[in-house]
Order: sequence, then structure tokens, then C-alpha cells
Amino acid sequence: MIAVANTLGLIWWFIMLFNYSKNELELKSNNTSVFPIVWSWGFLSDPAYGFTAAAYLASFVSGLFVTAPELAFYILSLVGETEYYGWYTNSIGYWGSIFLMPISPLLATLQLMLNSTNGGLNGNGSVEFGSNAIYIISLGFPIWFNSMAMHLVYGPRNLCYAIANPPNRDEPSPPCPLDEKDFDTPEAYLAQCEIVQASLKAEEQEGARSAESDEAAAEKTEGVAW
Repeated sequence: MIAVANTLGLIWWFIMLFNYSKNELELKSNNTSVFPIVWSWGFLSDPAYGFTAAAYLASFVSGLFVTAPELAFYILSLVGETEYYGWYTNSIGYWGSIFLMPISPLLATLQLMLNSTNGGLNGNGSVEFGSNAIYIISLGFPIWFNSMAMHLVYGPRNLCYAIANPPNRDEPSPPCPLDEKDFDTPEAYLAQCEIVQASLKAEEQEGARSAESDEAAAEKTEGVAW
């Protein structure tokens, strides 16, 4: 379920990088239309629209620290690397989903509701940046609440699952060369296969050690020759 929340969060993250809900005008920097993530870096200190710029940057940061890493670790967990996903959803991702993700819609709320002397829009959504503030608020808070709830409920479960199912990084056993038809029962076949596979694996390891020793000896001889 956290993976679903992360997918929604990642979609929202990309939307916030590239989409501005205009009233009439496009976002511009140096008289050129730009994406919000580009525009926001130059307008953080703007007395009229600094809260909107900060909202975009806060969304960008929360995506970098919560949704994107967790989705990557979830994909790793599907191939057996469970420990990273279990750890992240109970540490950085856990606290980030609670305290970092709501910053963006909170800043948009300040942009909309504060009076103009404090850098807001006096609660007027019809002026420029008003529609965008409503858009960030209406989607940002549900995305945050969903992610927070999923981490609170499923984060500890992820950790328990990761502890109970640690990744298996042992070298795979060689295939069993025996024919099951030669044995009276499947149990006898499996038992004999384990013995044969253990022997084959030991031979492979011994061969690898021997190859390493030969390589080291060759390097030493080459060093003496020089």
C-alpha cells in the first residue's frame, strides 16, 4: 500500500515540477515562459509570490526524499532486496511523509489566505496565482494525508516483513545432475541432490580459490621481473 501512495506521490511530484494552474498569465523568468521548478528558484524572495515559489521547491524536496527513493527501494524488494525498503519506510520516508510532504500545501495556503502586506492574495482565488494556490491545496493535502496514513499503518509491517524475509545473497546452487526417475521417492531425490550440489559447490569454490592463487602468483612473478 505504501507503494501505491508513493506512485501517487511521484505523479504529483512530476506535476508540480512542470505544471502551473494559471488564471491568465504563464510563469515567466526574464520574459520567457518556464516550468515552475525553474521559475521557483528565482522567486523565493519575491514579496508577492515567494510562498508559491517555496511551495514548488518544498514539493521538489519531498519528492527527492520520500516518494522517489521509496519507489526505487520497493522495486528492489520485488527481487528480494527487502531490507532497504523496510528500513527507509520506517526512517527517512516515515518522518518525511508526516512532516515534509505537508509543507508545500501549507505554503500554498499562506499564499492564498494572507493579506497582501504579508505576501498573500487576501483570500482571492480569482487573481493571478490564486487558482494555482487552490490547485496545490486541493491535491497536496490529500496526497500528504494518504502517504502519512499508509506509512503509519504499513511502515511497521514493512519492517517486520523485511526482518522475517532477509535477502538471500548466497551463491545459487549448481543444477542437480541426477534424474528424479532413478529414485523411489521425491524426498530421496531431493536429499541426494543436496549432497551432490554441496559437493559441486565445494569444487567450484575450490577452483575459484585456486584461480585466485594462480593469479596472485602470476602478479607477484611479474612484479619481480620488473
